[in-house]
Formats: sequence, structure tokens, C-alpha cells
Amino acid sequence: MPPRDLIPRAIFLGLLGQLGFNVPLAYGIQHVEAGTAALISGLSSVFIAALAVPLLGERLHARVVVGLVLALAGSVIVTVMSGGELSLTRDQAFGSLLILLSATLWAIYSVIVKPWLGKIPPTSIPMLGSIAGLPIMILIGASGLVSGLSDLTWTGWLGVAQFTITASVIAPILWAVGLQRGEASRAGLYLYLTPLFGVIISAILLNEPITIGTIAGGVLIVAGVVLATLPAFNRRRRLAPRTAD
Repeated sequence: MPPRDLIPRAIFLGLLGQLGFNVPLAYGIQHVEAGTAALISGLSSVFIAALAVPLLGERLHARVVVGLVLALAGSVIVTVMSGGELSLTRDQAFGSLLILLSATLWAIYSVIVKPWLGKIPPTSIPMLGSIAGLPIMILIGASGLVSGLSDLTWTGWLGVAQFTITASVIAPILWAVGLQRGEASRAGLYLYLTPLFGVIISAILLNEPITIGTIAGGVLIVAGVVLATLPAFNRRRRLAPRTAD
């Protein structure tokens, strides 16, 4: 638990990260193709980098910008080559705006939470957000939950467990711990690995094919992340003192 005087702030940050990201995404993805949703969500990395400069005083180095561009291009290629559809009709506009709102709120959360990580234990923020958000989520989704539980098979229960435990609790905790140890602008780049991992896991579990284009996009994503996140090697020339003969 955080110090008593910081508990309200921890709850607010937890709600922003948990509900601010998940609720707009859950409603928006119902109206948007998966490929479009993945690319819009990927913009959170760009938003994080842009907000980290004025709010956290981080320097946006050229190699971070290049890494963002490479990873974004790779994400587009992976999404398209893996069969994801990219479309935006009038009916999908509202859903796309909700997903964009989700990406924006996640970026805001990632930036404003960083100065408090350490003062507030990073593991407690997602925990408190989940607990405080539970009554709200029950009001929003109680009817759908009751009707949906009766239709779940054992694989469906595994899916629910994966989403509620690993994706909604463990992943935000790991994100907060990792964010505490590095710059927010560079941490955001790791979000581009999500579509790449999705393609790899779908190939393993669902026997979906991996195309040459998917591999090329994956290479761009990894190259962009590595370029932007590895420590720079500063080669300083050390001049030996000159001695007079």
C-alpha cells in the first residue's frame, strides 16, 4: 500500500490507467476492424513520446524519433500482411474515436504516473485502480456478464482468466515497474511489439501463416525498438597528456 496521504492519488492514477484505457477500447473495438484498432492503439507510443518532452523534461533524441517511425511502419506492415483489414467508414468513425481516446488516456496516464512511481509503489497503482473500478464496471457490464457466463466453454473461461488476470492486472503492474526504471518516451516503443507478438502467438496456437511481409514488418519493429531503447555508446576520445622530451 502507498502512504496514507497518497492513497487518493494512487486510486485516481489507477482508475485512469485501468478504466481510461480498457473501457473506450472495449466499446470502440466492436465497431472497428482489428487491424484499424491495432494501428490506432499504436499511436499511444507517439503520444507518450510527445507528452514526455514538456511534462517530464525528457529529450526526444533523433534516434528515438527514427525508432518510432520504423516501429510504426513495421506495425502497419504486420497488421496488413497478417490479414487485418484497414477501413474507416462512417459507421466506424465513432469506434475509431473511442479507440483514439483509449490510446490518448493511456499516454496521459503513462506520463503523469511516472513522477510518482517510487513514492507510490508501482504495483499498488493497478491494484487500487482495479479495486476502485470494480463497482463501476459491475454497473456498466452486469447484464452482459450474467448472460455471457452461461455461454462460456472451458476455453472461454481460459480466455476470461487470461484477460482479467494477466492482461488487466499483471501487465499493468509490469508496465508500471518498467516505466519507473526508464524514460517514458522509450518505454512507449515496446507497445509496438504487441501486434508482432500477436502474429507469432496466432501462428503457434491457431496455425495461421506468417508471410514474408509479416517478417519484414517484424524486423522493422524490432529494429525501431532496439535503436531507440538501447543505451547510446558515447565514444569519447581520451587524449593522453603530452610530455616534453
